[in-house]
Amino acid sequence: MNSMAKTRESSPTGRAYEPRTVGERKEARHSLSFFSVFSGVAAAVSFFGVACGGTSSEFDDLDAVSDELSNGAGVIQNANGKCVDVHAGCMYSNGCNVQVWDCNYAPQQTWRVSNGQIRNASGKCLDVHAGCMNSNGCNVQVWDCNYASQQTWTVANGQIRNASGKCLDVHAGCMNSNGCNIQVWDCNNTTQQTWSASGSGSGSGSGTGSGVVAPTDLNDGQTVVVVAHSDDEALWFQPFLARARAVVQVAGGAAPAQRVAQRLAYGATYERSRIRHVYPNYATNDDWLRDFGLRDRCERDRIYTVAAFRARLEPYFSDPGNRRFLTHNHWGEYGHTHHRMVGEAVRQLAVKYKKDVWMISMQRQSHSAEDPSGALYRNLGDLAGLESVSARFDHGTFSHIRGSFQSQFFQPGTDTWTWHDGLLDYPHGTRLYVKIVDAARGDLTSQNGQRSAIINSVTANTALSGACGSP
Repeated sequence: MNSMAKTRESSPTGRAYEPRTVGERKEARHSLSFFSVFSGVAAAVSFFGVACGGTSSEFDDLDAVSDELSNGAGVIQNANGKCVDVHAGCMYSNGCNVQVWDCNYAPQQTWRVSNGQIRNASGKCLDVHAGCMNSNGCNVQVWDCNYASQQTWTVANGQIRNASGKCLDVHAGCMNSNGCNIQVWDCNNTTQQTWSASGSGSGSGSGTGSGVVAPTDLNDGQTVVVVAHSDDEALWFQPFLARARAVVQVAGGAAPAQRVAQRLAYGATYERSRIRHVYPNYATNDDWLRDFGLRDRCERDRIYTVAAFRARLEPYFSDPGNRRFLTHNHWGEYGHTHHRMVGEAVRQLAVKYKKDVWMISMQRQSHSAEDPSGALYRNLGDLAGLESVSARFDHGTFSHIRGSFQSQFFQPGTDTWTWHDGLLDYPHGTRLYVKIVDAARGDLTSQNGQRSAIINSVTANTALSGACGSP
């Protein structure tokens, strides 16, 4: 976070890095706008900073929209079970052709419906050639999202209609074959115009370990995300936010500026109904600065303890409706003491109340260093055979959330985004999440000597931050 006193030691929440003014941040963003495409990241940002990213309506409308394709990311299948597919060799390029192919849940087959657009994992939007959108046989492609009529679609009753009233259609002569072209045609309720959706969650579903589950198993509306601070939910758990049963924030109440940022990021309904704080929220930003942001860390450590967090979290674990939790890992991702304590409290309560717990299997090395390329985010695998799930961070959605936090300020020059600003300085791409507590078997991290050794080693080699006497 940009430090209140512009010094590393007084950085609120202890996320130590060299503070910068808003002007310096804007300058850094401009220098990073030469964004080249990269595999596995679900958006592309142009030189002009245009992003086809997620918006708050993806969260607000999720429960209200009945159409399958609006329930998060997934594949779109035709009547013969083929999937809508962008040619892999050009999926990040305007004009790349759209076809059907055997379903493989790859990024070129991953789509999301939002605000009348159908967005591919590349960040491009499903688009009808503007010169013929009113004509039968007009080709369908992907293009930079621009909210034009040729990118406006209505999904209902198994049909996908464009703004001119034509239906998404696969060529009748080859609809059972890989590479068959997709076009628009007069709606006729034939099989070549019949589509369905199958959720693939936010990732490919691939992984390793003793058992691999699909991301939709964590996106079934029964996962409670438990984090230390406001914005941690986006930094570490963005692939699962849209379908989370609740997001519980533990280390202190939220300032008004943080609540507005979350409202902008996720929508008013989501912020009001799903985001919870175990401590009372603050009436003013100054109150938050006094009690949390600028409070001496040694004094703060006497208030925020594992026991205190456990007591305030217990009602969520005694609730039979909350069957699964997603939280910080043992080493606190990059070492933050609150992350570590929240994770410990969650694991203890999960054993007591027989709940499942998952964490991200990743370490952010050198937490204080800027990392525009995201090279410091180290995947750690399945930790000696833990059940795992692979999930993909959507770059457009993440950028929207980050921008919402950057638009709100505790005080002039100090916004509510508490992490680094580098374009890829977050766990971008596909990451592995592992199950660390099982409802029936207890804490899995202590039941295997090799696994315990790995976790202890990573924790010991992750510098503590945010605590009394630490950076």
